[in-house]
Amino acid sequence: MKILKRAGLAFLLFASMPISLLAAPGINDLLDYSNGENTDLSARLNAIKELGLQIGAQAGMIDRAKLIVDQVNKRAHDLDKIFEFQPLLSRDGWLPPVIETASQGVETKNAAQRMEFFGVSYKIVRPAIFVRVVPTWRDYVFNGLDDGRLTVDKLPDTLRPITAKEKRIWTQAVEDGWKIGADQANAIYNENLQKLKRDYMGMIKFKTLEANRMIKAPVLAVTPEVAEVHSDQINIGVGVKTIEVPARMEDMQGDWGLAP
Repeated sequence: MKILKRAGLAFLLFASMPISLLAAPGINDLLDYSNGENTDLSARLNAIKELGLQIGAQAGMIDRAKLIVDQVNKRAHDLDKIFEFQPLLSRDGWLPPVIETASQGVETKNAAQRMEFFGVSYKIVRPAIFVRVVPTWRDYVFNGLDDGRLTVDKLPDTLRPITAKEKRIWTQAVEDGWKIGADQANAIYNENLQKLKRDYMGMIKFKTLEANRMIKAPVLAVTPEVAEVHSDQINIGVGVKTIEVPARMEDMQGDWGLAP
């Protein structure tokens, strides 16, 4: 078959803390407060810094996400050919289980008095699932990056930097937050890409194992088609398909590649 050949930043929240009686500021501390030099008293500077981090992270993530989407879309034609899910869909409307492969594993047991080893291990990491719409690589790669939910909070006028020190703190915080947001977008993209590869190659691996009689396909339970009659509507040919027995490995009946 043709398909068988294809191979946080948690946003920061501002909270003002009451000053303890044991840590009450002296007169000089209060005088210095107007200059913003005492970090214990400079709630405004802390708020500006935290807002800068938050806004910077949000904007940085959106900017990097847009760049990722634009760059990936330039390869859309090639990706459409590489990751084609339609041929993997069964006639009954389910996508195959995802099989994960591990090679040359070793495990010690009984206080290292027993060693178990294997050449190749196949594991079902996601069962077969029914789908109404066949997924595409876009559903994987752009998840969390192009869903319209990425926004930047409105900047409050009350925390707009005024003094040179406030502007310096704001600038540094925005730059730091921007990098954090960009890194977060990169991490989401890499995680999405790994999941796409795992799922697609894992479904193809299922097809390979099934062809070699090393795994059994899911067993379905199908109810007879009936008509549902309501006062204002009739639904004809209504039935239910259920995966009654999930896919499972064959018991030494296939070509396991074992030595005679």
